[in-house]
Amino acid sequence: MKKEDFEVILRRRPFTPFRLHFSNGSTHDITHPDSVLLSDRMAAIAIGDSIWMVAMMHIVEVEPLAAIHA
Repeated sequence: MKKEDFEVILRRRPFTPFRLHFSNGSTHDITHPDSVLLSDRMAAIAIGDSIWMVAMMHIVEVEPLAAIHA
């Protein structure tokens, strides 16, 4: 995923929670835009008291949570 594409998703107003799918098959739900910081090649994702550093190339899908819970 490109940083610019991810920024568009994070800046939507109102914010829409979404699920990130990673290349290793794992997922993580993003429920607040402040839980993610982006650089050109990495995403820092706050998960509880931890920070996950993920290469942008390993984010393979973004799925709105509303579609999952509908």
